[in-house]
Amino acid sequence: MLTKRSDMAVIFEYLDYRKFLVDRIAEKRATSMAFSQRAILQQLGIKSSGYLANVLAGRSSLSVDQATPLGRILGLSGGEVEYFRNLILFEHAKTVGEKNDFFDKLLASRRLSVKLLSQSEHSLFEKWYFIPVRELMTFHDFKDDWHALGEKLEPQVSGKDVAEAVKALVEGDFVKRNEDGKWVSTDPAITTGDDIRSFMVMRYQKDMLTLAERALSKLPADEREVGGVTFSVSTDKLLLVKEEVRRFRRRLLQIASDDMDSDRVFRCSIQVFPLSRPLGKKK
Repeated sequence: MLTKRSDMAVIFEYLDYRKFLVDRIAEKRATSMAFSQRAILQQLGIKSSGYLANVLAGRSSLSVDQATPLGRILGLSGGEVEYFRNLILFEHAKTVGEKNDFFDKLLASRRLSVKLLSQSEHSLFEKWYFIPVRELMTFHDFKDDWHALGEKLEPQVSGKDVAEAVKALVEGDFVKRNEDGKWVSTDPAITTGDDIRSFMVMRYQKDMLTLAERALSKLPADEREVGGVTFSVSTDKLLLVKEEVRRFRRRLLQIASDDMDSDRVFRCSIQVFPLSRPLGKKK
């Protein structure tokens, strides 16, 4: 994760402090043979020779108290040290609420460094309404009247918030104007492979569940479909269940793709989760 501005890794581009440590230590090592894990441990006053290696391997974690001294050793200053500290706190967080708090702090710091960063891998899931805005603006021409678009969302969103969403979608290369000046979707590939992306998607899914709860009490039955089934299967058969769910999602997307007269955005959420612990294999 190197920027064009410098040959040194920029910490604001990281959402995993271990990845930053690996890159920064390698860079420092390349410029000074005296810079080593042993030298770092000596400056930190840590006697265990394997401590840093265990941290980098995920077997141990940095303490919050180590953020400032280690950050200084690595050449961090000011807001960089604070960001490093929040990365450590984010990993230490035990509850979703705590993770949300520190994740928001990390995102806020990243926005301050927007010229250094690409938000394309995060912007689509940052707020619940970003994806509905993307859908609405590409199948209906609002003539950039974001207030009018916001009034069509359920629940409604301010024109200012919609404008924020459009800006993020454009910067993330999720939408663009075609030759006629109309907004169209670029349909980029979206990955959620690492832990941080997965956490952001998890938070987005949580927002969708909140909206589903609202729809259950606020919207008439003919505008929604809510149902569920409780069943028991083996761990092996669970794989078949998950594949069936994926197949249904693909089919649903195909139906939507074939519809040339879309006039509304819907959300279909499917959850499959255990209601009991495994009993173990039968003898």
